[in-house]
Amino acid sequence: MQKTMEIMEQTKKPKIKIIKKEKKQVVRERADSHVDIYNDYKWRQDEAYGWTYSTTYQSMNLKDMWRYLEDLGWVWSFGREKNFLYSESYGWLYLMSYKNERIAYWYDRRIWALLGSFKVN
Repeated sequence: MQKTMEIMEQTKKPKIKIIKKEKKQVVRERADSHVDIYNDYKWRQDEAYGWTYSTTYQSMNLKDMWRYLEDLGWVWSFGREKNFLYSESYGWLYLMSYKNERIAYWYDRRIWALLGSFKVN
């Protein structure tokens, strides 16, 4: 646990551009040898996270890293384990789907909440 917290503190989060999305669409991405998958930040819809501002590399969920979620702000995600997150604003969360809704267990408050009910700072 201590090692994870040290890695989180050493990792830099990218600056993001908050843009107003008029219509949410799922964008099908095509592999392109000229794209830098480590720096191609854009809004993507993820089945587990909803709208996230991330790179192609981050969207592949290959390693632990910071990512920006529309509903939660900055969170630390744990590679292939999509359900557990650490949020700067809310602490530890467990995400899951229930009756076609994305919900989170908020460990600090010991409650389940709809992701849309969280306020991004």
